[in-house]
Order: sequence, then C-alpha cells, then structure tokens
Amino acid sequence: MRRVVVAFLCAVPALVAQKQPFTVDTMMKLARISEPVLSPDGTQVAFTVQKVDLDKNTKPSQIYVVPVIGGSPRQLTHEASKDGNTNERPRWSPDSKQIYFVSDRSGSSQVWAMNTNGSDAHQITKFAAEADGILVSPDGKKIVFLSNVYPDCGADDACNQGKIDEESKNKVKARIYTTLLYRHWTQWQTARRRHLMVVNSDGSEIKELTPGPNDVPPFSLGGQD
Repeated sequence: MRRVVVAFLCAVPALVAQKQPFTVDTMMKLARISEPVLSPDGTQVAFTVQKVDLDKNTKPSQIYVVPVIGGSPRQLTHEASKDGNTNERPRWSPDSKQIYFVSDRSGSSQVWAMNTNGSDAHQITKFAAEADGILVSPDGKKIVFLSNVYPDCGADDACNQGKIDEESKNKVKARIYTTLLYRHWTQWQTARRRHLMVVNSDGSEIKELTPGPNDVPPFSLGGQD
C-alpha cells in the first residue's frame, strides 16, 4: 500500500505540469524565427529572431547564424534603438563573407552590411524615403530594395526629403481620396508609393526601376516580398 501511495505522489507533479494552460503570457515569451537563408558556400544559415518586450511594448528582432551541420546559434546584431530596434532580412554576399540586412538603428530603415561574425557593421544607404525588402544581385555588385518614394521624386533623395519635411510641417492633416486603396488595415494611403530601387553595393547611384503612380507590389497582405 505504501508503494502505491509513493508512486501516486510522484506522479502528481507530472500531472499538474501537463495541465498548465498555454496562456497569452506564455506566447509572449516565445521567440519567433523567420527569414532563414542559406549561405552560398552551404555552411551556414542566417535567420531573424523576434522577441516581445512587454515593458517597452516593442518587438525587437535580431539576426543570428547557425552552422548547417547543427550547433548553437550565434547572435550577430545587438544594437537597440529607443523604439525597439529592428534588424532583419539577412542576405548573403556571393562569397559568403558578408551579410546585408535592413536595420533602423540609425533612426530610419536602411540597408546595412556586416561581416559574418557580426563585426564591421556599416550603413550602405542613407535614403530619405528609407529602404526595405532587400535582394543582392548574383555578382554582389547591386542591391535591390523597396522604398516609399514620392512618384515625382523617384530616386532624387533631396526631392523626397524636401517633401517629407513639407508634409510634416503642414498643419492641415485632412485627406482626400478619389481612388482605391485608401487604407490597408491601420495604414492610410499617402502621396508616396512603394517602388523598386537599385543601388551599388557601396551605397552609390540609387536608381528607380518602377517609376509612376503605382505600388510594387500593387497589393500585399504582408511580408517583404
């Protein structure tokens, strides 16, 4: 009888542990892994890890790498901005010696590059209309990215900056729409359009690939592609 009681008491903690509910707090503690990309030499995988900071009400994301054969992931980015900091969209250089990525650590979303151990992180673009959704050309000489530009400015940085400043100083905040789509979820359509741009890997010569009054893509439910 004593053995039965002891066995029952030993089983109680396991039963209690199995009945713990999956709460919102538990979900907020989970790290979200996304954007895995294999290095050209086939030895490493770069990916993004997003965590939730409830105290700051932010969702900072950082870039990690892990060997293809397995092992402990290494965190490459650590810098944080006052708004939580985003480091995402890792993309390898053709020689597997650098990782290009998108970061807002400088105060706006721009293209950055770093060595594969996280060292020598440096900003590639300093575009007023910002940069997102990057892809690297097969020869590593060009970087394609998305940017919310004013259609009549295109790749003209000074023109975009001037209109951004003018819009921010304008006391009139009313909106007039004559076409769809005027709102997507919580975002209102503005005078700017999402265009495809290309820049040299050293940050020089930004060019617009999709001029005109339309967005690229025309409609999206989310994601950078």
